[in-house]
Amino acid sequence: MANAAVDIGTGATLTFGTSALALNWTAINIGERSIATIDTTHLGTTGQMTSMGGDLTTQTPIVVDFQWDSEAIPVELATAESLTVTFPQAAANTSSAATYIGTGFITKVVFPNLGVEELQMGQLEFTPDGATDFAWTDGA
Repeated sequence: MANAAVDIGTGATLTFGTSALALNWTAINIGERSIATIDTTHLGTTGQMTSMGGDLTTQTPIVVDFQWDSEAIPVELATAESLTVTFPQAAANTSSAATYIGTGFITKVVFPNLGVEELQMGQLEFTPDGATDFAWTDGA
């Protein structure tokens, strides 16, 4: 049976809660979440090393590519923001799309290359602050 919720990225949105920064986003790389692996091996351990998962998650920075807009550039680094990534609404979801929401701040802005007949593109990195753990909500 095919997965009815499989989709492409077209239609995804990114919303900043504090700055209301709104640009033409061309790619949103959410990155990854992970937990630490803690070594629990001791002198009485036999057979193989042992470990356990930690309690705290790490979310890598979210990297966003966008069409540069000289009148709305994301230069406010380190300003506290809430961020909502809304996924495209899959055909199987009739009322809402999936979301990924958390808090952090912009830590990096890559300015565009300026060339003849070249679309000006920028990039930013949004680093989670850990104050609000990023949360996934399924589409419905």
